[in-house]
Amino acid sequence: MSEKAIYLPNYYADRMILQQNVQLRIPGVAAAEKEIHLKLFRQPSDGHMVTDLEKQYGLIYEDVDNTDRRGRFEFRLPKLEASLDTYSIVIRCGEDSVRLEDILVGEIWLAAGSDNMAMPVSSTDVADRLDLTATQDHIRFFTMASTGLGEDNLQYSYYPVGYIADGKWQRGSYPNEMANVSAVAYAFALKLEEALHIPIGIYDLACPGTYLHSWLPREVIEQDAYLKNHAREVHMYRDKDNWNSANPEKRKNRFDSDDAGSATDNPLVARRTVMKRNVFSPESRLFQQKNQPLQ
Repeated sequence: MSEKAIYLPNYYADRMILQQNVQLRIPGVAAAEKEIHLKLFRQPSDGHMVTDLEKQYGLIYEDVDNTDRRGRFEFRLPKLEASLDTYSIVIRCGEDSVRLEDILVGEIWLAAGSDNMAMPVSSTDVADRLDLTATQDHIRFFTMASTGLGEDNLQYSYYPVGYIADGKWQRGSYPNEMANVSAVAYAFALKLEEALHIPIGIYDLACPGTYLHSWLPREVIEQDAYLKNHAREVHMYRDKDNWNSANPEKRKNRFDSDDAGSATDNPLVARRTVMKRNVFSPESRLFQQKNQPLQ
């Protein structure tokens, strides 16, 4: 957990995009059993000086909550329409406060998957459009560690987590930032913006070299005999005792026979060995590290 006095999920940050026409939940943690306040401000996109007659700008919403004995709180924002106007959120608890700036409201989409979705813009012909779209600050991507792991969490959690490793918002007006996001997702964002003319936010969750079952909740796999057996067949099923093992002791390595040759001598064995060592793919790992924290 952050050392800040008020902790929010790290996708609630400067430059974020909120989903339009939805009553969004803002959960967080602050000092225990204290009154906590939220204020929402709106600023015009053209930067003009707001007059007293323009009631749609300035402070447009405020709310009060009380943290529980563990410091947890939750606010609900009002439904907001898509706009190029920017918003600010201020949350205050006693002398402590956090302020989020340059917030837009538009369409939010998730981009998750394996190799095809993970291929970056810089490796495709979509890169030719980077300079042409450098003025589109209202296309933004929330990126995170590809594997779901970071310096503060070096192992996968057996249980769903509430934090995101290396999460940050990237802006379309910075070609160097967009060059590293998913090319498929970036092309989709451009087409969507051309059609709707509103802010577009993409959560870039892709990770190369992964199986489908790594993106599914563990309870879904456990309750489906076909999925569970498939995970076992490809040696990607884990239980609590070996959740972070890349090569569980109870699994017999069928490629270690004398006639198989070494991984370096036999290209087929080498390829299979690499796939077996892919520690991202065992059941539910990426769902719990990348999807679950967004819920």
